[in-house]
Amino acid sequence: MQMIRHRDNSEGVPDDFPDWVFSYWTKQKMQSRDWKTRMKALRSAASAFIAKETVRNCIFSHKGHRCYICGREANQIDHRIPVSQFSSDEFLDYRDLNNYDNLFPVCGECNIHKAGRLEIAVHRAEHAAPRL
Repeated sequence: MQMIRHRDNSEGVPDDFPDWVFSYWTKQKMQSRDWKTRMKALRSAASAFIAKETVRNCIFSHKGHRCYICGREANQIDHRIPVSQFSSDEFLDYRDLNNYDNLFPVCGECNIHKAGRLEIAVHRAEHAAPRL
C-alpha cells in the first residue's frame, strides 16, 4: 500500500513534531466531493494522529499543559480549527488539519463544550451576559 508522508514545514515547527502519514486511499477520501466520505476520513485520520504518543508529547512539551481556552490543566489535544471545518464545502486544505499550529492542549470540559466550533465561539458563549 502506498503511504503518503506530509511534513509540516511551517515556520516554528519543532524538529520532534512527527510527520503525518496516511494511505493513498485515505487521501482520496479526504479529497472526496461527498461530505460524509470526506468527514469520516478526516475525523479518522485526525483522531489517529493526535492519539500518537509522539504527537501528544511534542504538543505538551512545547505548548505546555494548560488549556488554550480556559487556562486550566490540559489532558487532551484538540484542533483549533475543528475537523468539521475541513469537511465543509469551503474545502480548507486537508494537509493543514494536523499542522503544529492547529493542535493545542485542552482540558476535557472545554473540549466537550467546543465540539465543532471555533474556540472563540466557545469563549464568547461561556462569558456572555446572562439573559433576563
